[in-house]
Amino acid sequence: EAPSSQDILVFLTGQEEIEAMTKTCRDIAKHLPDGCPQMTVMPLYASLPYSQQLRVFQAAPKGCRKVILSTNIAETSITISGIKVLYYAVIDINYAFPYLEIGLEVLAVQRVSKAQAWQRTGRAGREDSGICYRLYTEDEFEKFDKMTVPEIQRCNLASVLLQLLALRIPNILTFDFMSKPSPDAIQAAIEQLDLLGAVEQKEDQLVLTPLGRKMAAFPLEPKFSKTILLSPKFHCTEEILTIVSLLSVDSVLYNPPARRDEVQSVRKKFISSEGDHLTLLNVYRAFKNVSGNK
Repeated sequence: EAPSSQDILVFLTGQEEIEAMTKTCRDIAKHLPDGCPQMTVMPLYASLPYSQQLRVFQAAPKGCRKVILSTNIAETSITISGIKVLYYAVIDINYAFPYLEIGLEVLAVQRVSKAQAWQRTGRAGREDSGICYRLYTEDEFEKFDKMTVPEIQRCNLASVLLQLLALRIPNILTFDFMSKPSPDAIQAAIEQLDLLGAVEQKEDQLVLTPLGRKMAAFPLEPKFSKTILLSPKFHCTEEILTIVSLLSVDSVLYNPPARRDEVQSVRKKFISSEGDHLTLLNVYRAFKNVSGNK
């Protein structure tokens, strides 16, 4: 019923949900009733190729409504002109939480906070009045946490503690963080640094080892720093630098939903039986062999 000039933004949890909804919306767009503006459906998520991400900023053809299906990348990072209608649900964001028992981080789908809810509301009608449809009840909204959990309380602290020690902070256990992490998270980070040989105890004080001081010079996770520092010993510095670089950015592997079978077939020639790291190295070498031609 709204004019075609009023574009729609929908927040979803991740790439899989967005691709499924994109297909559904495009199927619906083929059978819209007469008099209803046509829809141009556009996905938006971090691993989408840059050229396709830019499409969301282009105006839709005349008489056509733009429908953008996005992750939280559109929550604060960017402003899209023409958005007048917003939809989002209660459970729709991924967080990284440290899984202390095994030293890994996991993605867990969580409820939005009240602060996030109001932030998202502001994306509708950024340049004019707009409408926000929250897909939950007011009673449900009142149960939300007031604020989002600070990132420092839900991420691996090894890099943070390594930098504090490099700054010669006397006692990192009592450091006055603005949002203090849990003692378990701090202890897990110390144990990881100790395992990597980056720290040692001297006179009841935690200090960096010579290796730890070298690791602190790299703007990387400590495990990657040590891997690079040890690579000359095994004569594989070039390979390690390539692998660490690929692991430090978003995935270079793109999976267009319409060509998934073809992608899987082509990718088989890069797969290494020795693991994902060497598979990434094979992908890079193939890219380099064709002079960087994508």
